[in-house]
Amino acid sequence: MKHRATQRPLTPPGAERCRVPTAAGSLGVLRAGVPDPGSHPVVLVHGGGTDGSSISWYRLVGPLASDREVWAVDLPGFGASMDVVPVGGPGPMADVLAEAMTTLGIGPAAVCGVSMGGDVALNLALTHPERVAGLVLIAPGGLAPALGSAGRHRAAWLAAQLPDRSCCRRDASRTGSPELHCAIS
Repeated sequence: MKHRATQRPLTPPGAERCRVPTAAGSLGVLRAGVPDPGSHPVVLVHGGGTDGSSISWYRLVGPLASDREVWAVDLPGFGASMDVVPVGGPGPMADVLAEAMTTLGIGPAAVCGVSMGGDVALNLALTHPERVAGLVLIAPGGLAPALGSAGRHRAAWLAAQLPDRSCCRRDASRTGSPELHCAIS
Protein backbone atom coordinates (compact mmCIF):
# COMPACT_ATOMS: atom_id res chain seq x y z
CA MET A 1 0.00 0.00 0.00
CA LYS A 2 1.39 3.39 -1.01
CA HIS A 3 1.04 6.37 1.24
CA ARG A 4 -0.01 9.51 -0.59
CA ALA A 5 0.92 12.81 1.00
CA THR A 6 -1.78 15.44 1.19
CA GLN A 7 -0.75 18.39 -0.92
CA ARG A 8 -1.54 21.79 0.51
CA PRO A 9 -0.87 25.01 -1.36
CA LEU A 10 2.19 26.99 -0.33
CA THR A 11 0.88 29.78 1.88
CA PRO A 12 3.11 32.39 3.52
CA PRO A 13 2.99 32.52 7.33
CA GLY A 14 0.22 34.84 8.51
CA ALA A 15 -1.58 34.83 5.15
CA GLU A 16 -4.95 33.42 4.26
CA ARG A 17 -6.22 32.32 0.88
CA CYS A 18 -9.39 33.45 -0.82
CA ARG A 19 -10.71 33.87 -4.35
CA VAL A 20 -12.00 36.90 -6.20
CA PRO A 21 -14.39 36.76 -9.16
CA THR A 22 -13.34 38.71 -12.28
CA ALA A 23 -14.47 38.74 -15.90
CA ALA A 24 -11.43 36.55 -16.67
CA GLY A 25 -12.39 33.96 -14.00
CA SER A 26 -12.01 33.30 -10.29
CA LEU A 27 -8.51 34.34 -9.18
CA GLY A 28 -6.52 33.06 -6.21
CA VAL A 29 -5.59 35.70 -3.66
CA LEU A 30 -3.35 35.87 -0.60
CA ARG A 31 -4.36 38.32 2.12
CA ALA A 32 -2.55 39.25 5.32
CA GLY A 33 -2.56 42.03 7.89
CA VAL A 34 -5.36 44.34 8.91
CA PRO A 35 -6.57 47.53 7.26
CA ASP A 36 -5.03 50.67 8.75
CA PRO A 37 -6.69 53.96 7.81
CA GLY A 38 -3.31 55.69 8.27
CA SER A 39 -1.44 53.59 5.70
CA HIS A 40 -1.93 52.38 2.18
CA PRO A 41 -2.40 48.67 1.58
CA VAL A 42 0.29 46.83 -0.37
CA VAL A 43 -0.53 44.86 -3.52
CA LEU A 44 2.14 42.37 -4.62
CA VAL A 45 2.35 41.27 -8.26
CA HIS A 46 4.32 38.09 -9.03
CA GLY A 47 6.64 37.38 -11.94
CA GLY A 48 6.03 35.20 -14.99
CA GLY A 49 6.99 31.67 -16.00
CA THR A 50 6.16 29.17 -13.26
CA ASP A 51 5.83 31.94 -10.68
CA GLY A 52 2.90 32.83 -8.47
CA SER A 53 2.29 35.04 -5.45
CA SER A 54 3.30 32.40 -2.89
CA ILE A 55 6.64 31.84 -4.59
CA SER A 56 7.54 35.47 -5.28
CA TRP A 57 6.43 36.91 -1.97
CA TYR A 58 6.61 34.03 0.55
CA ARG A 59 9.10 35.73 2.88
CA LEU A 60 7.77 39.29 2.54
CA VAL A 61 4.04 38.90 3.17
CA GLY A 62 4.41 38.56 6.96
CA PRO A 63 6.84 41.44 7.54
CA LEU A 64 4.91 43.76 5.22
CA ALA A 65 1.63 42.86 6.98
CA SER A 66 2.93 43.89 10.40
CA ASP A 67 1.39 47.36 10.05
CA ARG A 68 -0.91 47.25 7.03
CA GLU A 69 -3.05 45.07 4.80
CA VAL A 70 -1.22 43.08 2.13
CA TRP A 71 -2.80 41.49 -0.94
CA ALA A 72 -1.24 39.27 -3.61
CA VAL A 73 -3.42 38.29 -6.58
CA ASP A 74 -2.41 35.35 -8.77
CA LEU A 75 -2.92 36.58 -12.32
CA PRO A 76 -4.75 34.38 -14.87
CA GLY A 77 -2.66 31.32 -15.76
CA PHE A 78 -0.37 31.57 -12.70
CA GLY A 79 -0.20 30.10 -9.19
CA ALA A 80 -3.64 29.53 -7.66
CA SER A 81 -5.19 30.95 -10.86
CA MET A 82 -3.58 28.32 -13.10
CA ASP A 83 -7.03 27.14 -14.17
CA VAL A 84 -7.95 30.60 -15.55
CA VAL A 85 -7.10 31.20 -19.21
CA PRO A 86 -4.31 33.81 -19.56
CA VAL A 87 -5.53 37.18 -20.80
CA GLY A 88 -2.50 38.36 -22.78
CA GLY A 89 0.18 40.93 -22.08
CA PRO A 90 0.76 43.36 -19.23
CA GLY A 91 -2.01 45.77 -20.30
CA PRO A 92 -4.85 43.22 -20.10
CA MET A 93 -3.33 41.75 -16.92
CA ALA A 94 -3.31 45.25 -15.35
CA ASP A 95 -7.01 45.58 -16.24
CA VAL A 96 -7.77 42.25 -14.51
CA LEU A 97 -5.74 43.35 -11.48
CA ALA A 98 -7.65 46.66 -11.32
CA GLU A 99 -10.95 44.74 -11.48
CA ALA A 100 -9.79 42.41 -8.69
CA MET A 101 -8.73 45.40 -6.55
CA THR A 102 -12.15 47.02 -7.05
CA THR A 103 -14.01 43.83 -6.15
CA LEU A 104 -11.84 43.30 -3.05
CA GLY A 105 -12.33 46.92 -1.97
CA ILE A 106 -8.65 47.78 -2.17
CA GLY A 107 -8.22 51.53 -2.43
CA PRO A 108 -5.10 53.23 -3.71
CA ALA A 109 -2.22 50.90 -2.86
CA ALA A 110 1.53 50.68 -2.91
CA VAL A 111 1.89 48.23 -5.80
CA CYS A 112 5.05 46.09 -5.88
CA GLY A 113 5.87 43.99 -8.93
CA VAL A 114 8.76 41.69 -9.75
CA SER A 115 9.83 40.92 -13.33
CA MET A 116 6.63 40.48 -15.39
CA GLY A 117 4.72 41.78 -12.36
CA GLY A 118 6.73 45.00 -12.56
CA ASP A 119 5.49 45.51 -16.10
CA VAL A 120 1.91 44.77 -14.99
CA ALA A 121 2.26 47.18 -12.03
CA LEU A 122 3.60 49.91 -14.33
CA ASN A 123 0.69 49.38 -16.73
CA LEU A 124 -1.72 49.51 -13.77
CA ALA A 125 -0.28 52.91 -12.78
CA LEU A 126 -0.55 54.20 -16.35
CA THR A 127 -4.08 52.97 -17.10
CA HIS A 128 -5.67 52.96 -13.62
CA PRO A 129 -3.83 55.71 -11.70
CA GLU A 130 -6.63 55.93 -9.12
CA ARG A 131 -5.61 52.45 -7.91
CA VAL A 132 -1.92 53.29 -7.31
CA ALA A 133 -0.51 55.31 -4.41
CA GLY A 134 3.07 54.27 -5.19
CA LEU A 135 5.14 51.79 -7.21
CA VAL A 136 7.99 49.47 -6.37
CA LEU A 137 9.36 47.80 -9.50
CA ILE A 138 11.85 44.98 -8.96
CA ALA A 139 13.71 44.03 -12.17
CA PRO A 140 10.62 44.94 -14.22
CA GLY A 141 10.17 43.16 -17.51
CA GLY A 142 9.04 44.73 -20.75
CA LEU A 143 11.05 47.94 -20.62
CA ALA A 144 13.76 47.21 -23.21
CA PRO A 145 11.51 47.66 -26.28
CA ALA A 146 10.19 50.91 -24.80
CA LEU A 147 13.73 52.22 -24.48
CA GLY A 148 14.43 51.46 -28.12
CA SER A 149 17.70 49.54 -27.98
CA ALA A 150 19.88 47.32 -25.85
CA GLY A 151 22.38 50.20 -25.49
CA ARG A 152 19.75 52.55 -24.11
CA HIS A 153 18.51 49.81 -21.79
CA ARG A 154 22.06 49.30 -20.46
CA ALA A 155 22.50 53.08 -20.06
CA ALA A 156 19.24 53.26 -18.06
CA TRP A 157 20.42 50.39 -15.86
CA LEU A 158 23.76 52.13 -15.24
CA ALA A 159 22.00 55.40 -14.43
CA ALA A 160 19.84 53.57 -11.88
CA GLN A 161 23.03 52.42 -10.12
CA LEU A 162 24.32 55.97 -9.58
CA PRO A 163 22.44 56.68 -6.32
CA ASP A 164 23.81 53.47 -4.77
CA ARG A 165 27.35 54.07 -5.95
CA SER A 166 27.40 57.73 -4.93
CA CYS A 167 26.00 57.07 -1.44
CA CYS A 168 27.87 53.88 -0.62
CA ARG A 169 31.52 52.93 -0.34
CA ARG A 170 33.30 49.63 0.06
CA ASP A 171 35.27 49.14 3.26
CA ALA A 172 37.42 46.09 4.04
CA SER A 173 39.23 47.56 7.02
CA ARG A 174 37.05 46.08 9.79
CA THR A 175 36.34 42.55 8.65
CA GLY A 176 38.86 41.83 5.95
CA SER A 177 36.09 41.45 3.39
CA PRO A 178 34.52 44.28 1.41
CA GLU A 179 31.31 45.54 2.99
CA LEU A 180 28.99 48.14 1.60
CA HIS A 181 28.45 51.16 3.90
CA CYS A 182 25.69 53.56 2.96
CA ALA A 183 25.56 57.20 3.92
CA ILE A 184 21.77 57.34 3.78
CA SER A 185 20.03 56.82 7.12
